Amino acid sequence: MYRHGVGATALVVLGVVLACSTSRQLPDSGWPPDAAGEPNVDVVGRWHDCTSSTTYAPDGSMRWRDHRRGCASSGRWAVVGSWLHVEGQASACGPAYRAVSRVVRTPHALVTVDPETGRARTRWNDATPRALWLLTEADRATVLRVVGEPGDGTGVGCYWSADGACGGLLSCSGWVDRWRREDDRLVASTACGGGCPCGAELVGRFVAPDRIEGTYRGANCEMPYTGTFTAILQPDPMD
Repeated sequence: MYRHGVGATALVVLGVVLACSTSRQLPDSGWPPDAAGEPNVDVVGRWHDCTSSTTYAPDGSMRWRDHRRGCASSGRWAVVGSWLHVEGQASACGPAYRAVSRVVRTPHALVTVDPETGRARTRWNDATPRALWLLTEADRATVLRVVGEPGDGTGVGCYWSADGACGGLLSCSGWVDRWRREDDRLVASTACGGGCPCGAELVGRFVAPDRIEGTYRGANCEMPYTGTFTAILQPDPMD
């Protein structure tokens, strides 16, 4: 979730909007000023990126689940024109927060834009294919999740070490640039940033619908590396 400060006026309005979230009415103060006359964007549904799922229920309640950390939080939401207001409760995921963002709904995705930083975040709808894989090699394990098809603008993917530290394959964590099945063959690539950027290519074969066996090779700022992996399809986390 985006977490950023908003001005005092915005916070007052947010409290009014969230208290009456099911009414979807423009606050009396008129904030934001350019929302008057705009139709409210429909955000109701469940939306996914590679690390989390967010549910906006018709009654104005919200549920957010962090698949990487295995925690969840609840809250309230409201839409005024193209502005999405959310208020999350304190939980194992972190402290309580409030946020306001511009929101656009496409046929398959929900895009929110932080008005202060311009950073955009895309979440795909519940009908978008999702897969959660556990990649293992000896005593090391990495969790990899893809939503849609990364690499062509219709999806996203990322990975992280199963031990919550850096005991996995490839790197501590990173993103999936490509994850494509061609008949019984997998072609994929990953990358990571930070102080030691890295990249890897994975080639595998589907020996069963829920099992891939393959090899990977990559390089980071220190050295090249290679290995073999077995990937087992896991149940997709549901809220």
